[in-house]
Amino acid sequence: LRFILGPSGSGKTRYIYEELIKRAEENPDKNYIIVVPEQFTMAVQKDIVTLHPRHGVMNIDIVSFNRLAFRIFEELGINRLSILDDTGKTLVLRHVIEDKKKELKLFKDKLKYFGFVEEMKSSISELYQYGISSEQLEKAIEDTKDHKTTSMKLYDIKIIYEAFKEEVKSISDENNTYITKEEVLSKLCEVIGSSKIVKDSIIYL
Repeated sequence: LRFILGPSGSGKTRYIYEELIKRAEENPDKNYIIVVPEQFTMAVQKDIVTLHPRHGVMNIDIVSFNRLAFRIFEELGINRLSILDDTGKTLVLRHVIEDKKKELKLFKDKLKYFGFVEEMKSSISELYQYGISSEQLEKAIEDTKDHKTTSMKLYDIKIIYEAFKEEVKSISDENNTYITKEEVLSKLCEVIGSSKIVKDSIIYL
């Protein structure tokens, strides 16, 4: 593991690109992967192609973490994963909120309000993204019991979160396992150690 450090604008990115291209040219049988934010994949491809003496990426792969994940899933034959998109999340959330309405303390009548489902979807996404468990939410509810409104909100979020996870699990079958996009990298962490693509590549971040 090697760190390339320096203040903003000092040329770190250019240094990486030039070294990457040089090493890829010297070792044509070796694969190089550069992992970049999703929104920059096309821009980085253009930069690499422009700097490359032969104007081609050849043995250099420019990927985001998500694209790398799906490439590895494909390599390992994990092809039954289906990503629950925003529309799917919204439909599942509407169903579980309606279904759990009687158990909710503050949110039972909120479904009819514009934007409520979107706000809940954002909250659920963050819980997934940061790996928050039901036990952690339970502790937060206990810790905030002196702040009644906060505690009640957390309680409702916990009810909806658990119901959402159960609903996603229930719509999966032997042909398709549904996961949220926030779970993709967690799934990648579980299997990346078996990937020959990763083992045989030099990786730049």
